[in-house]
Order: sequence, then C-alpha cells, then structure tokens
Amino acid sequence: MLVSPIITHSYAAEVSRKVRATKTLMANQGKFANSRAPYGYVKSSGNKHILAVDENVSHNIQRIFELYLGGKTARAIADVFNHEDVPTANEYFYSTIGKPSPYRNNKNKWGSATIMNIIKNPVYYGAMANGKRAVKSFKNKTVVRKSSDEWVVVEDTHEPIVSKVMWLEAQQIHLANKKDTVRRRRTCEGVSVFAGIIKCADCGGNMALKRRINKTVSTKEFYKCSTYAQKGKDVCSAHTVDYEALSQVVLADIQQYAVLAVNDEKKLIDRILKANDAFRDKNLARYETEHP
Repeated sequence: MLVSPIITHSYAAEVSRKVRATKTLMANQGKFANSRAPYGYVKSSGNKHILAVDENVSHNIQRIFELYLGGKTARAIADVFNHEDVPTANEYFYSTIGKPSPYRNNKNKWGSATIMNIIKNPVYYGAMANGKRAVKSFKNKTVVRKSSDEWVVVEDTHEPIVSKVMWLEAQQIHLANKKDTVRRRRTCEGVSVFAGIIKCADCGGNMALKRRINKTVSTKEFYKCSTYAQKGKDVCSAHTVDYEALSQVVLADIQQYAVLAVNDEKKLIDRILKANDAFRDKNLARYETEHP
C-alpha cells in the first residue's frame, strides 16, 4: 500500500516535535541525556541521567583548572599533558569500554580546543548544561552550535569536581583573553580569500591566518599550521607562509592558467588533471599512513 508523501511528512514532523519536547523537558529537569558522559564523569549506576565523578581521571580536571588559574594557556596545558603521556579523553573512553581508539596520530593528542571545552563546561562545578547543539529541522540534520547564553543550565545536579568559584575565575580569564583576541582581530577585519583552502603540506591540517601587530601599529599577516597551534611540535612543525607572498604566487599561477585557457585549452586541462591526480595520491598516502 502506498503512503501519501503528505502523511509521511506530517508523521516525521510530529515525531521530531515529540523528540524535541522530550529533550527540552529533560534539559529543564537537569537530566543528563547524552550517550557518553563528559571526561571526568561516568553515568551513575543507579540512574543513567545522573553523573557520578570518575575518580580515575577527575584529578586531571582539577589540574587543568589549577594550571589555567596559575597562568598557563590552554595550549601550554595540552603540552604538559602530551609530554607526560596522559591519555586523551578519547583514549581513556575507549579503554573503559575495551575497544581500541579509532583516533590516531594527530587526533591522539591533547589540544587547546579540548582543554578550553573542559574549562568552559559548567558540568565540572556540578551544573548540567543541555541544549548546546541542535539540528536545523527534521529534514535538515545539519548540527549547529548554540551560544552559551542559549544553553539550558540547571545548578546542583551532581557532585562537582571543581568549586564554582574556581570555575567562575577561569571564565573571567577566558573572557579577558577573548576580548583581547577580538581587539587584535578588529585591527584587520575581513575574511581571507584562502580561508579553508590552504593546508599544511605535512599533516594536512588547515593553515590558519594570523596577524601580528608591531609597535608602529602595522600588521603582518601570515598563515600558520593550526595543528601545531593547537597540539604543538610533537604533532607538526610551526610552518608559516607570508600572506602577501602567497597572494603573489597564486596570482601569477592564475594569470598563467588564464593565458593557457585562451591559447591552449587541451594543455590546460591536462595540467589540471595531472595536478588533481598528484593531490589525490598524496592524500591517499597520508590516509594509509594514519590508518595502517
């Protein structure tokens, strides 16, 4: 029997509405509703919607906050953990379920983003924060991150690992650092034409645009390996590429291809295909190295 598309659409919309309503109710009640507990916690054996402190790694959470309040950056804290071979959150999780971690090489290191996500998470002072992410609609499953002021935060839902005073002090440091970063960025606004395109030749990670302002308030722009910026020299090198130099090289390349497009279209196509093959082979070799 054929089912009307209208009925199917209505049913899917209704199911989606009920799921959202259930999640909203649980969020307002301060219940944990994810499949995996945050690092430093486990699901309570008596109630999977309540978190219990994981005594095996909770000291790492305490240390992160202590180091951050002591003046170390998130990147410096990640370096400390990597140099001491502290298992990452992913490594530890998979060890607890008796499975090998699928994360290897670059992804198997502590990074500044992971450290900052821990520092910003209210869960560590005993509050449950839900609604951090959402899908656009039941038809569009794209996940979008919500700003922290949109989270549903319920206080005193479980045992804390750090005090709320310590957590709030960490947020003040983060806010001050964030304001300083925004101030520096505003001195040279605009999106780079190479955003999301330029990659590190060694690790394959994105090259991030950096701006250095000297005493004369002039700005030097350059690209730096984001993997190195987050995870340090144990993972990749501090590659840098001058923005102006890169622009000139790309412009010259574009001009050369433009001339070929007019004078010798077949040669242009052959060159593009050859470049694509080389790019594919290099990525395949890197994938095979990272996934033996």
